[in-house]
Amino acid sequence: MQLKAASLPKEILPTGGSDRLSGHGTKDPTDAVRAFGELPDFVRHANFRRVDERILDASLLNTIVSQRPIRIDETDWADRLNRRQAALQPYIGKMLACVYVRLPGVHYTIEVDVESGEVVYWEWQAD
Repeated sequence: MQLKAASLPKEILPTGGSDRLSGHGTKDPTDAVRAFGELPDFVRHANFRRVDERILDASLLNTIVSQRPIRIDETDWADRLNRRQAALQPYIGKMLACVYVRLPGVHYTIEVDVESGEVVYWEWQAD
């Protein structure tokens, strides 16, 4: 089955709440991603391209929220950066794992709080 990137949500903040989906509390970031039911199945079961762990400091957050779009037609880019900053701001000073998944025509970035094992933010971009 061929999926079109335009038919998928571009970024998602986890819903949280008492009915938190599985993946909550998992210490291994790849296990957290695989268990996180808010991600599409084809992403959760894909091969991970890379996993980077780093402490999110103000300088790194500034870099993350000032990135340029990969494609020039990203009209909602400023809104995306604002949502990214709002989602990641509470994690300054914490260890986050950034899990990268590359699929044909699209790549996903998934941020996991290493301490709690929770997915705190994810988004995708078309190539």
